[in-house]
Amino acid sequence: MFRRVRSFVSRHPKKLAAVAVVAAGVVAWRYAKRRLIEWQEKESERLIESARRQAHFEATMRTADAAIEALGVSVAQRICQCLDTEDVIAQLDANRDKKGPEWREAWTQLKILVVSRAVALVYCESILTVLMRVHLAAVAGHTAQGAAIEEAHLAPCQNFASAGVTLICKAVLAAVKNSDDVAALSLGQKVSLEKLEQVLWSVQTLLAEEDPLQDLPSLAVSGPVTLETAEVAALQTEAAEILRSSEVWTVSSSCVSRGLAFTVDQVASAYVGQQASVPLAKVVPVLKKLPQRPNGHVTFLSVLLADEKLKSLAANVYEAFASQPAATQAE
Repeated sequence: MFRRVRSFVSRHPKKLAAVAVVAAGVVAWRYAKRRLIEWQEKESERLIESARRQAHFEATMRTADAAIEALGVSVAQRICQCLDTEDVIAQLDANRDKKGPEWREAWTQLKILVVSRAVALVYCESILTVLMRVHLAAVAGHTAQGAAIEEAHLAPCQNFASAGVTLICKAVLAAVKNSDDVAALSLGQKVSLEKLEQVLWSVQTLLAEEDPLQDLPSLAVSGPVTLETAEVAALQTEAAEILRSSEVWTVSSSCVSRGLAFTVDQVASAYVGQQASVPLAKVVPVLKKLPQRPNGHVTFLSVLLADEKLKSLAANVYEAFASQPAATQAE
């Protein structure tokens, strides 16, 4: 039998080689086809997962935006309470005819309060937006998310809207009182937009000495952790690490700088026609009304919600948590 096989091979070497080539080609084609199908299936799964994540992320950002808008009202009200001007205005009205030392002192206090309110509003709205975006992006990227976790994850942001805003107002008020540029402003002085911008920047420079943006989690400390909130606490700990990162500080600082410039633009409404400067007495009422969010006016909060740097930051946080292994997230 072996002799016959050997004889057949010796008589038909070319035919056997051709058959071998064809057989190898068929095997290779089937293998390539199978791998192509596997690749197509994996690519389809990847695209579907990517689309699912994108839709989930966008839904999360819409939730975050709605929560920011709602808490933004509370933040503005808190600022008005912490930096209340009603008593000072009452003193001004009571001493309007005399315009003596008491009237001048009340005017100085009003000047300090309205500048503080304008700066505090920018800082608080910037911090609120960063906190909300980072916290909700973190919990959304977590595979074990749920309504209870998401609601609990809003606690730091809600805490900032009360205690955190108070801390910012105190820090801003102290910086305004120490600002030589603010102290140099007098009631009858005419102020240009450039001068106003310089005043606001001077306050920001003083605040940078003990920058509240470098430790955002300290402004949103929540209550004691219980066993029922252990998973939430773990997520909040990771989110806190992100909030202390240089990337978040850079984005937050950019938001504050943009907000101060936006404030100057809003005050520009007091400058009629081609006026290069107006009396400070006309600028003060505009600054005072900024936290009141008048209807029909674009607010800085709406500008923040459309900020591309904040969107990119939230997307990066979401991807970082969504890419974690399920076992790691469950720990």
